[in-house]
Amino acid sequence: MPLDHEVAMSDLDRLSFVIQECTYLTSYMRKSTKSYGGLLASVLRSQFLEESPLDDESEDKFPSFLKSATKFKDDDHFLSGLVELRSILSEIKTLDEVDVLTLLQPFLLLIRSPEISCKITSLSVNSLSMFLKYGIVSSERNNIHQCMAQIVSALSHCRFEGSDQSQDDVVLVKIIRLLESIALSDLGDYLRDDSMYEIVSTCFSVAINNKRGDMLRNAAQISLINLTEKIFSKLRYIKFGSQDEENHNLKSTNFELGSSQNGELPDDTIGGTLTRDSDESSDSHSDGNVDEKVDGEVSENKNSTEKVSTKTEDVAEDEHHTKNLAISQEKENDDESAEADFKMYGLPCMRELLVHTVDIISPQNELKFTEGTKLLSLELLCRIIEVSGLEIHRHPSIFHIISDRGCHHLLKIIRTTSSINMLSQSLKAFLDLFFNSSEHLKLQFEAFFQAVADNIVAKWPQMEDDLDKMNSTVFDMTKKGKFEVVSLSEKEVTELGKEFHTSKPSVFKEILVETLSVLWCRSQYLFINLFKVYDCNFERSDVCLNLIKILCRLSSSDASLFTTSSVPPICMEGILSFIDSMFDRVHEGMKQHIDMSQLECPILLKQRSKKADFISCIKVWNKKPKKGLEMLQNKGFISNIHNDDEVAQFLYEKSGRIDKKELGELLAKPSNINVLKKFINFMDFKNLRPDEALRKLLNNFRLPGEAQEIERIVECFNDRYIECQDHIETTVDSSEKNNTKKETNSSNSNTKDEHDEESSEEQVAPDKDAMFVLSFSIIMLNTDLHNPNVKKPMTLIDYQRNLRGCYNGGDFPSWYTERIYHSIKEREIIMPEDFKGSNKWFESKWHALIGEFQSKSEEEDLVKSFVTTNGEDLQSLLQFDSRIFQKTAKYIISTLVNMFDTDTHDGIVIRMMSTVEKCATIAKFFGFDDIVNSVIDITSHMTTLTGLKKQKVLVPTDEEISSVKLKVKQQDKPITVSQLSVTFGRDFKSQVGLITLVHVLKRSGYNVSPEWKHALQCLFELFKYDLVNPNSFPEFQGRLDLEPLRAPKPDYVLNENKISNEGGLLSTFSSYFKGLSDDTPEPTEEEIECTLSTLECINSSGLSNLLRNISKTESSNIDAMVELLLDYLPDEKSSKVDEYIEQRSLYILETCVCYLLLSQNQKLISVELEKCQLLTRSELGFSTKSLVRVMTYELLLLHNGNLEHDSYLAGTLEQLVSLINKNKERTVQIGGVLLQPLQVLLLSPDCWCRDRLLHNTNYWFVFRCFASSPKNTARVYDFIEEVILEQHDLIKYKNYMDILGLLDEISAVGAYGAQWEQELDKLISKGVDVSQKKNPFEKLVGTSLKSISLTGKLGRILKTDEFQVSIKEVTPEHDKKGHTVSPWYPLIEAISHQCYNPCRELRNHALKTLTSILLSNELPMEELSAEAVMESGCFRLLEQLCEPNVTNTDPNGMLKTQQNAINLSCKAILLYKFQNPNIQVIRLLHITDMLLEKNSKNRDFKEETLEIEKNALRVKMPEFDIKQLQSSKISLTLKDMILDVAKGVTATNGAAKLKIPAKKANEIPKKPEDSDSPVENDNKASKKDEKEGDDAKEDLEKGQAE
Repeated sequence: MPLDHEVAMSDLDRLSFVIQECTYLTSYMRKSTKSYGGLLASVLRSQFLEESPLDDESEDKFPSFLKSATKFKDDDHFLSGLVELRSILSEIKTLDEVDVLTLLQPFLLLIRSPEISCKITSLSVNSLSMFLKYGIVSSERNNIHQCMAQIVSALSHCRFEGSDQSQDDVVLVKIIRLLESIALSDLGDYLRDDSMYEIVSTCFSVAINNKRGDMLRNAAQISLINLTEKIFSKLRYIKFGSQDEENHNLKSTNFELGSSQNGELPDDTIGGTLTRDSDESSDSHSDGNVDEKVDGEVSENKNSTEKVSTKTEDVAEDEHHTKNLAISQEKENDDESAEADFKMYGLPCMRELLVHTVDIISPQNELKFTEGTKLLSLELLCRIIEVSGLEIHRHPSIFHIISDRGCHHLLKIIRTTSSINMLSQSLKAFLDLFFNSSEHLKLQFEAFFQAVADNIVAKWPQMEDDLDKMNSTVFDMTKKGKFEVVSLSEKEVTELGKEFHTSKPSVFKEILVETLSVLWCRSQYLFINLFKVYDCNFERSDVCLNLIKILCRLSSSDASLFTTSSVPPICMEGILSFIDSMFDRVHEGMKQHIDMSQLECPILLKQRSKKADFISCIKVWNKKPKKGLEMLQNKGFISNIHNDDEVAQFLYEKSGRIDKKELGELLAKPSNINVLKKFINFMDFKNLRPDEALRKLLNNFRLPGEAQEIERIVECFNDRYIECQDHIETTVDSSEKNNTKKETNSSNSNTKDEHDEESSEEQVAPDKDAMFVLSFSIIMLNTDLHNPNVKKPMTLIDYQRNLRGCYNGGDFPSWYTERIYHSIKEREIIMPEDFKGSNKWFESKWHALIGEFQSKSEEEDLVKSFVTTNGEDLQSLLQFDSRIFQKTAKYIISTLVNMFDTDTHDGIVIRMMSTVEKCATIAKFFGFDDIVNSVIDITSHMTTLTGLKKQKVLVPTDEEISSVKLKVKQQDKPITVSQLSVTFGRDFKSQVGLITLVHVLKRSGYNVSPEWKHALQCLFELFKYDLVNPNSFPEFQGRLDLEPLRAPKPDYVLNENKISNEGGLLSTFSSYFKGLSDDTPEPTEEEIECTLSTLECINSSGLSNLLRNISKTESSNIDAMVELLLDYLPDEKSSKVDEYIEQRSLYILETCVCYLLLSQNQKLISVELEKCQLLTRSELGFSTKSLVRVMTYELLLLHNGNLEHDSYLAGTLEQLVSLINKNKERTVQIGGVLLQPLQVLLLSPDCWCRDRLLHNTNYWFVFRCFASSPKNTARVYDFIEEVILEQHDLIKYKNYMDILGLLDEISAVGAYGAQWEQELDKLISKGVDVSQKKNPFEKLVGTSLKSISLTGKLGRILKTDEFQVSIKEVTPEHDKKGHTVSPWYPLIEAISHQCYNPCRELRNHALKTLTSILLSNELPMEELSAEAVMESGCFRLLEQLCEPNVTNTDPNGMLKTQQNAINLSCKAILLYKFQNPNIQVIRLLHITDMLLEKNSKNRDFKEETLEIEKNALRVKMPEFDIKQLQSSKISLTLKDMILDVAKGVTATNGAAKLKIPAKKANEIPKKPEDSDSPVENDNKASKKDEKEGDDAKEDLEKGQAE
């Protein structure tokens, strides 16, 4: 890019501008007091330069007198250079004719000279800046590469005479900004590595020098950051490749750009020479923690001395720089192909910058640099990582520094720093690495997560114990019977402090947690990838699970005591983020209908499953190796423990978890020598010194204590080490030549002797004997240097002396033994487990990590990034989610519930429970039903309705609130204000808990489990106070005419017109009669609002539909709910129950009945029947209405039962009969609901109990009782009509009398119609028009009429074959004379019984029906006795008509009935053939005599009656014995009648002529062939009767209309 503020000046005369700058600068220098000398010198000097401008060979071409210091003053060459340049420029036409180096040389010399004043230097810098800005120096000029190198060199080594510090700093700021502009411009692309390094090192040195002014240092820091970004942005354009591996057995002298021998930055020497401290050259940037005051005093004391010596030193330094510049120019000019060989800055410069950046934050330099310097380095490191991005790992020379030293120093800072800024910046650097190089630094990130955990939690086992306690508090609350989070005691706070006391301030922990929060905010796949990388790896720790545990623990409110108040919310955010991302994937999986049980388990999850087994095996191995190996073989980790290769490989690859001491003792045994050799052969010691190789070996196991065992191990180690070195022996010569050539070309700053000495490389290759001695010497040296009991440790000289003559007959090279000595001295070979937590432990673990990192760096990994899916599909992700959730669900849910309980913010409360609901959904999807059930149990208690968890919102009054039912405007139905409704309405948490509970139940698919009992407890508690609708199955109630279930009655009921204080006397009396008084509590507005809030919550939750929704699930699930519900019913031990238990029992029974009607579970039907019969016990005190309802449920269940329920059927009917006997009127009034289930039991063709009910007397008795109630008569008639007309096969001889009695009962109910008839008679007698009057008993009378007709139709059923067979199946009854009782007699008696019904309409219809039976050919007279028929159908009727209690029921209409009965009797006597007709006539005469006497006042009755009997006697008088009739005890009136009839017969021509033909008693009419069956005839007759009834009804309606 162009320089900053570059101006495009196409019209600018650049030649004139340069001449002007030269003139202005020359003029200022002449006027300066420090500038003297004449123009002659300049002219004379210029004469020698005209032919050869100043270049690399100019110094050699100067005549000797021009070089002589005695001929010119010190600054003549500066002035003469400008004059000579102006002279040259005056002779040319364009600047292109002058070489750019010649053009810039005078200005560059002025910038570099320490003798020039600050002002002149500033002017020179300005001129150079303008040259660059105006394009005078551009990429189009020749030698631009050399030119840029000279410019950078001059600016980087700028020196001038210091004056005022502020002015000096201004000049230096200009220089630094100019260097920055050059590097960032397009001209920066013409810089080599050394030039760019000079720019960077200059800015770096100034930026970290605390003795510089703040303005200068800030400018240098800004420029350094910009330069860093610029340099590393080139990384993506550099081709990457493998780097030559460094051989530690070769003495290397690789050149490092501009670095001193110790690898530090060059000294900060730029700028003024008078203000520079005497010790600045050595300590300018390393004054880290030196006291500023003391430093200032030293500076003042030495001030005078410095001024004297400064000039001489600066002159010498300037000469040195000038000489170097000339040498550099000479070298460049000698290279004719410089342009072609140019190579822009790249990896070398980057590497040096990165090395300096990383070294500043090294623990070894902790006291050397200030915190500000370290923060700058950390910021630079962050910029390097951010700019480089994914390109870092492609360049080993860069990546190795970051992966090893960089990560090491960062971790060290995280673990040990006491600075917030240092910690924050280090964490930021790690985050940058995490997002840019996560694929390649997984081991480092594991150490990072461990360091974070160690800084937060001091005692991990205690933390896990606390988590387990929290889990127990939440998940075992039912078992414990309580849930409460109590305040910590002082002792508990102390114990908690031990858990979190990590010597880190609370704010540090907050910063660490905030850093972790960036991870889960960045990617929703973080936890899955962590789980795959670490938790599924045998050798890695469970980073994912441990991270979730930490988040759960720190989310607890008590954690804020030892962190900060911000930590719990941040950690809770992490948990919520984890659950939300998993829920999103689960939701998508549900959309795609993914079945987790059908998915194939990924390899990593299989490995994870084996990891637990592996750890258990290793635990056994660490105690007993032999037994552990056997266990490993049993688990499949080793196929054959007798295979040395396999055992050695396992021990080597899995040595991370194996006890090092046990492993060392095992390998050192003589019997395991083969295993030892193969174990060591797995290690690669290529290019390692013996101490490094031995360190690598002993990182795997501990050396045993016995010398023989150590010797055995050392021998095997030596063999393997020599083998590795022999492998690379053939490559040594070529490597030495290449390295020697490289050193020769790069070492331009060292003397010839040093160059010759360091370029002579040599390789050390000890043989077996030398290695044996060397190995033991290293072990002994390690002990000697680091054993505190050794008072005088071995020195380097001592160590070298001990090894004399051991290397191929000579000595080991001094540099070789020196490196070994210092390596052991600086870092002890230790077992990390012995120094856990210490610096030695960390260093050892880190080197082991790097060793593992380097050995596994080439392995292919499935997880390329921590923030992406890594190509995994949804199914695979869900499988990992499932495993993670299974391991962490309880921790997460417990954390959420605790936060829900302790927090008071409504938003947080809702968020917690909504996440709990998500957890339940996730668990259901993954098939973790135990977790779902636990959530149901927990949320049930969170509603506070179970009583286990106490409400935190209490009623503010001392007295409890009475339950009051009242009507409010906001609701269509009355509401009940109660203690529960008010407190629940005030408790927002309880409402949220209830809504969550219902949602979780729905999310679970209504899969019933034992944990549902507490959910049901919540439901029943709300039902108790009329807050939930118990009628879950209204259609069921509608089909059975069941009344809706109701809640228990409240304490008080208030209507809309409740009295008020202003009410009058009338209102007061009204309230008194309604049960209200001044003591009746009236709810407050606040209590009503709370109740309305409760109702709204319940309605919105859908709790009322819970039981109904369960009915839509599978049968097994329904049965499970039935089992739970039945447990809430009273048992045999229960005594008298209150109304709530009674109503709740009905609620439960009705729900269970509906469920069992669906599931048909016979076992549960038996259980519920048993429960029902227990509830009908008198001890419980159930009301009659409730008992009727319970029996209704029993009958419904019995309909769906089987033969095993026979005893329950009998028991139910017995209980029903008992209930009727106790209170028939009440039972019959409210028991109509029993009729339908009773009917269904008989009418259902496939019902198991049909045959049993046909002959069950109690069954028919119940129907007779209900038929006697006008309310139920029609329903009973419909039932019996269906039996007779449609299912007449149900009528058997055994139940015939029950059916006949039922019909008679139905017929008798019509007697209520007599009231209307008599009332109508009174109205007519009074002359009232009754045409508009409607009979209120019309339907009832109509039912009785149909019943009488239906009774008459039974005769045809009696003739069917089925009925006749039923007679033979039982022993028929006999009369007193031993004759078989025919079913016709009861039939005739039943109809005859209705002939004296108080209702005259019914009597008339019954007489007609009786007449049709007696006088028709329907009766099988060949099977019947005429006398018995006469007795059943006529005489008993006449006798009843003589009774006053019968005649009084209808005084006006009963006379007609008596006459009709006498007439029927006479016709029957005439029709039937009797054995002794005289007896029948005498019986009739006796009864007639009684009627005549009873109705003696009614003359018409007497005359009509006598006329009827005369006509009958006259027809059959020849068959009668007149004397016997005359001798009977009858009245004279009747005797006279007999004589008159007899005389009349005698007077005729003969009895035979007067005799009326009559049917014989035994004559049966032949049935026509085309006649219908009895049942069909009955149907036709019934239809005829119905038609006649409809016609009559239609005529009645027409009459009323008229």
